[in-house]
Amino acid sequence: MSSTPPKQRHLYLVLDDWEEGYTIRKIDVETFHVAGVDAMDDHPVVAALPDPPVIRVEAAEHGQQAATFFTSLGTKILALPRSSSATGVPVFDTATLALTVAPHQSDALFRPTFFSVSGDRTYVLDGTITAGELRRRFQVLRAPAPPGRKLWSWNTVPSPPPFNPTSIVCHALHPDARTVFFSVDGAGTFSFNTQRLEWTCHGAWLLPFTGQAHYDAHLDAWVGICGEPDGAGHVCSCAVVAAGRGRRTPAPEWKIGAERLFCDDEKRHVGAALVYVGDSRFCLLECVKPKPKPAAGKTTTKKV
Repeated sequence: MSSTPPKQRHLYLVLDDWEEGYTIRKIDVETFHVAGVDAMDDHPVVAALPDPPVIRVEAAEHGQQAATFFTSLGTKILALPRSSSATGVPVFDTATLALTVAPHQSDALFRPTFFSVSGDRTYVLDGTITAGELRRRFQVLRAPAPPGRKLWSWNTVPSPPPFNPTSIVCHALHPDARTVFFSVDGAGTFSFNTQRLEWTCHGAWLLPFTGQAHYDAHLDAWVGICGEPDGAGHVCSCAVVAAGRGRRTPAPEWKIGAERLFCDDEKRHVGAALVYVGDSRFCLLECVKPKPKPAAGKTTTKKV
């Protein structure tokens, strides 16, 4: 009797390391092994990134902060330019290696939050200040899907968020696969049901994460990078909040991981993301500044 070997998993890492834009690197998480030890802070040094990259994405306004925003939809990686003058959104399919172009959103992006609840659409929450007034934007980009829909298309979601979208600090998909929770600085925690197109306020409290958290079925909990002041650099888990209509609930219980996972030198930390890779396994990606080089004429020593 023959058995089917497990499907190999890869991460696709977008890097701002090209003078004309961005590169996308394909990483095998099983073989991306430790290659040495950093003598400065005793953290592992991983193997060099794969080269050449799978694909390069040009950015007309590269050099500005976040000239392009990236998100994923199923096997596709979308590169959404910040500028409203862009002519399209490059879409790279990691399964077929095909490249296509979706239409660009009508407005410039400021501080967007992206989320998906199915394999054929991605939602964008964003906001801008115009003439001193907050303008909330909630749009959905639908991928081509047979029968009938052959082109990518943008639509406005007819349920604007009851908060400032630029103040979102974290979000998480509920295990019902249709409700998304958002914690908003200064406003509390809300959920959006993508089937009923309804918002619910759950309370003035915030979930304990920063960025995107993920549901883990084994723990029956959300898992993400801790956003609490005393939990910087740690991963934490949080009980899942009920997704009922119009329900205000107390803040859920949460636990913090014992081990600090970030670089010991906080001045080198730039950002981090936690990626769920299946089977209750996660990959932590941390971006750090390179170690400063010793001044000319000076040497460094280490006691052994």
